[in-house]
Amino acid sequence: MTSPFKSKKSGRKFIKRLLLGLLALSFIYCGYYFWTHSLHTVVPGEIYRSGQPSAAQLENWITQKSIRTILNLRGIDSPDHAMEENLASNHAIQLEDVSLSAYRAIAPQRLIRILDILETAPRPILIHCRDGIDRSRTIGALAAWLSGTITLDAACRNAYVIPGPWKTRKGGDHISRLFEDYRNWCAEHQESPDNTQRFKTWAHTIYHPGYYHVLIDGPPQMTGRTGEMLTIDLQVKNASSLTIPVDNPDHPIELYSLINGPADPLKTFTRLPAYPLPPGKTISLNHNLTCPDLPGSYTVTFDLREVKGTAFSRRGSPVLACTLIVKRQ
Repeated sequence: MTSPFKSKKSGRKFIKRLLLGLLALSFIYCGYYFWTHSLHTVVPGEIYRSGQPSAAQLENWITQKSIRTILNLRGIDSPDHAMEENLASNHAIQLEDVSLSAYRAIAPQRLIRILDILETAPRPILIHCRDGIDRSRTIGALAAWLSGTITLDAACRNAYVIPGPWKTRKGGDHISRLFEDYRNWCAEHQESPDNTQRFKTWAHTIYHPGYYHVLIDGPPQMTGRTGEMLTIDLQVKNASSLTIPVDNPDHPIELYSLINGPADPLKTFTRLPAYPLPPGKTISLNHNLTCPDLPGSYTVTFDLREVKGTAFSRRGSPVLACTLIVKRQ
């Protein structure tokens, strides 16, 4: 039989441990809140970064630091976007919206836009995301390196996030992979990675993360009658430096077309042959699409996508745009 005294002691120990655990969690939360919701200096007097500020915080920082540009890495779909727009308008400052994901490599066109903002936007600049941990840290580290205030090694350390499932959520690459991709390219081509001008050239002309870079070629114009099925001959070239795993059953890849014009948008899909597509290799595809029921001029765009996953164009790959003239049957 268990002694009642032992039961009381065990109960007190459990309560004590529970209280200590709650106290530790409260300290962690307070530290996290302070870190993500406070203003961090990237380049003194020129560039700052933070998590999502409240209206009062943003008003205060604009006044205290004479902020002239806000770089919002959450994009226009952020629930705080209207608030930021109003404050930017009231203070006659520039608001730049570039939507980035912490768990996905930066699309080339968005990286180029960020570089342009960092180079030409009025300073001081406030860079912010939601939590101030992944996106604003990476872009802040990039801004500091490009400004010449820190080395590339320091920028990599500043953008570093402890490895864990949060860095590969949804199967993507963490945003800080940008620095690793650039360094790998420099090592492969025996170039020094410390040259910031070389990085800008790489970003504008070479950078394409992962295997999401293809060139699709096809006819510039097509003609058909309402309801008619057309077979389009297309060529898809792997323009990346990696093999596209078309044979992966967990992430099959398909080509899709989107018809936009007088009638409702129409999508059609063609699954790619299930074998790997190495760099530089081109495959031919016959893609069937049905002409809309309403005559007129349409634009047809062709893209690749992982089934239930990412469209290649969202990772910076160009789409093929063609004209479709639909005549009455």
